Amino acid sequence: MGKFIGGAGAAFIMCAAAAVIVKFLMEINVFKDKNSVKLYGKVSVIAIAIGLAYVFMAVFMYNEVKEQTNFFEFDKVFAFLDIDSVTEQYKNPVFSQMFGGLLMPLYPCLVHIIGRIVFEQYVLTAEFISFTAACVSACLAYSILKTRLEKEKATDIMLIAVSLPYAFMIFTPTYVSLTLMLMLCGVYALSKSNYKWCIIMLILSCLTSKLGLLLLIYLPLQNSGTVSKVVEKLDKSVLLNNEVVKKIVLSLLILFNGAVMFCLIRGI
Repeated sequence: MGKFIGGAGAAFIMCAAAAVIVKFLMEINVFKDKNSVKLYGKVSVIAIAIGLAYVFMAVFMYNEVKEQTNFFEFDKVFAFLDIDSVTEQYKNPVFSQMFGGLLMPLYPCLVHIIGRIVFEQYVLTAEFISFTAACVSACLAYSILKTRLEKEKATDIMLIAVSLPYAFMIFTPTYVSLTLMLMLCGVYALSKSNYKWCIIMLILSCLTSKLGLLLLIYLPLQNSGTVSKVVEKLDKSVLLNNEVVKKIVLSLLILFNGAVMFCLIRGI
């Protein structure tokens, strides 16, 4: 119960801080178009709702196949991601050990700094960063898609994307979500022909995870027109233009994603 109360308190502080920052940015006219703020606010709320659904599902599965735990014990629920060893890097970062696997130093250092502020709730901080990054990623992806597709089709692609196998990883206390956000920032910068910011985002994404190098693949694809051709095919595809097919595909993806999560939590 103590962990639940502590986790809830830390989550409240971080959410309140995020709300204050957004309000401040609106007051100083960084966000000039309030309609856009409302639109992307809705996108963020939907992203949070999907993330919470995944986490609740994971907690339920863990309670059924392992032992009773509360919502904020992410280190137990997502133990299959080796959260315990990663948490040590959050608490006591050791530079020489921050290059294991796909991890890079930026993420554990960021979690360490923020975690010390919120009662040393490092795993909860990592989860909060993942949810925040997921919201930003959703807004960026939706912004990019709606310039190329109709609003309904852009929304459909977003729903399909978060239903893909292993999509729940975006909402786990790992570097995946932050890396994805930085890569999408780079893609967004490229869509605006802002190569300076694209390079900055490439560097930051690579400092977060070695997966950030994937951003290098996008540039030749965009320059060759491959991205535009793929979007055109998606626009005319049966998946986006047939409601029955879309619902069947979404249902199958959600079921398969749930099955993957269950197998990982239970242990294959």
